Amino acid sequence: MALLPERLGTSHRFVPVYTPWINGTIERLSRDILHVLRVMLLESRLDTRNWLHLLPNVQANLNHTPVPSLGNCAPVERFTGLPTQSALDTLAAPSERVFRNLPMEKADLREAVDKRRLSLHGLHRVVRDYSLAAMTRSKGTAYSFTEEDYVLWSRVDQRLQGSKLLVPWVGPFEVVETVPHSFRIRHLLTGAEYVVHGSRLKFYHDPDLDETADIREHVSLQGVVLEV
Repeated sequence: MALLPERLGTSHRFVPVYTPWINGTIERLSRDILHVLRVMLLESRLDTRNWLHLLPNVQANLNHTPVPSLGNCAPVERFTGLPTQSALDTLAAPSERVFRNLPMEKADLREAVDKRRLSLHGLHRVVRDYSLAAMTRSKGTAYSFTEEDYVLWSRVDQRLQGSKLLVPWVGPFEVVETVPHSFRIRHLLTGAEYVVHGSRLKFYHDPDLDETADIREHVSLQGVVLEV
């Protein structure tokens, strides 16, 4: 066990099976609680020192809200077996200063919440896609290499031998597969394959170019690392 982390360059620790504080879940939840408390203090026009009086409301909502990680069940159902209570079960009527129970089934409420959640996710997806498209237009470049294309590989890549006397682009290599965000290229002499990002490649010739002895000789004179 000690040899494997050393070979992988990692550290091995024994931890309990359920540790939400390991992956940042608790930190994320704490930020959400702070955000909710700030909003509630502003809405209620309370002093920041009165946050203790609002904390039970936040805690009750967390314990009685169904979450996907618990199979769409609330924590109070999983840990105590008690039925959930919604904050919308009872509302105050400001005009009459009385409390009224809402005749709303929990199934209908959950369906309405799921619809609203899907609507918000769809809206966020549209915004995210627009942001990614804008980022691609401003900072990114679309690469249109296809299989059987001949490409040159930039020597900037750390897997290639570095020397000021060597040409900055080596090749040609043949594109054999398109993988997400990268391309798999094949060395014409050794047949070795590498996965390279599109920013490190550029076209050498069109796919109609036949592999000839002159091309193979040209490749063999570039000082390419034949084995990595």
